[in-house]
Amino acid sequence: MFKDKQLDEKQREAVYTEYTNVEVCAPPGSGKTTVIINRVCHLIEDMKVDPLNIVVITFTKSAAHNMKNRYLAISKYKDKIPFFGTFHSLFYKILLEYKHNINIIEEDYSFKIIKNVLKMYLDCVPRQKIREILNDISMLKNKNSSIDNFKSKTDKSVFIHCFNSYEKYKLKNNLLDFDDIQLQAKKLFINNENILNRYRKIFKYVLVDEFQDCDELQLKLLQLVCLGNSIFAVGDEDQCIYGFRGSNPSYMVGFDKYFSEGKKLFLNLNYRSVKNVVELSKNLIMNNKNRNLKSINANKKFIGKIEFFRFEGEYDEANYISKKIIEIVGSNKYNYRNIAILYRTNIESRNIISNFLKRNIKFKFLNGSYNFFEHFICMDIIDYLNISIMEYDADSFANIINKPYRYISKINIAKVKKYPYRENQQKEDM
Repeated sequence: MFKDKQLDEKQREAVYTEYTNVEVCAPPGSGKTTVIINRVCHLIEDMKVDPLNIVVITFTKSAAHNMKNRYLAISKYKDKIPFFGTFHSLFYKILLEYKHNINIIEEDYSFKIIKNVLKMYLDCVPRQKIREILNDISMLKNKNSSIDNFKSKTDKSVFIHCFNSYEKYKLKNNLLDFDDIQLQAKKLFINNENILNRYRKIFKYVLVDEFQDCDELQLKLLQLVCLGNSIFAVGDEDQCIYGFRGSNPSYMVGFDKYFSEGKKLFLNLNYRSVKNVVELSKNLIMNNKNRNLKSINANKKFIGKIEFFRFEGEYDEANYISKKIIEIVGSNKYNYRNIAILYRTNIESRNIISNFLKRNIKFKFLNGSYNFFEHFICMDIIDYLNISIMEYDADSFANIINKPYRYISKINIAKVKKYPYRENQQKEDM
């Protein structure tokens, strides 16, 4: 059998299930990746399924890479390997067979398009506001709804302006974003039954990691491909935190409505956290309304220490964290490698990082990076430097003319940006 033999009863039930369409409800730390990898090995080694008929979908490149490596570590058969990748990478490969040339818009350009529109309405354009609008654009396209009926988090007219500018730029430059790839794949399948049937013959077994993160479009694509095939979806609706971009816990709760004769299996042991952390988490998530009823128990029986603190602001919070780390490391019981800091969004890390740098606290980012030059102060300095080198840089001029505030109105800034002085000057010089 497999090198990874340490399966508990519920994990073993999921790995060896004979049901065609299965949802494995996997609470945090319950070994969902272990189950998926062992399921793949079971299909290949015991069920004699051709690896090329197996597709394993997850939501990040790093997760796909990790799964592939774990599969290679325990599999007997390495000559043919199943597909491990994201939704976007899978459907990119499919579209590439028919379009032959696909150009993806770079994230920096997406941000710049939205930022330039927002500058017409706002004095300051926070990066998180740009991200919010891009998320709304993504949700609008995935839901395939009318923009008139879509409820954006931004003023309707501003959102429409951003959306139209973004789509116009892509169309003009023959570019697609990741949502376009999925939309065009769906259109390809619906409009050409022969193509759809071809991929149904290939994708006999589809395994989906983090199923709770699927949006409406991804669910529809899975329904199209998996009709007559097998889907093995692993996730936890209590961890559905991407509602702002279209994920919905009801896809897990109502799994049998979306996939014929869908069967739910439940993992119930948390191997990651100590007992009181698991119990506290259970009490919290029980307040979720749209969820599967499931049992979650701690495999670790010892009790950890939990403390709660409330702070007036982010600076106070960062200051406390730094002092606590210095205290812990100073006791010589632990070093920096034994300490982890979790935060909700990247922007929340800035005060913590600044505090660490001031106090010479060593740190390392996992699954992310801190770009010093994206700090708003650095961006303003860069714009000042750009103006000093390129006096006709209208964008840099607009960014810094009111920093510090010089009482220059938006109307006058817009006039300057539209004024064709540089072109006229170049003609005169010629």
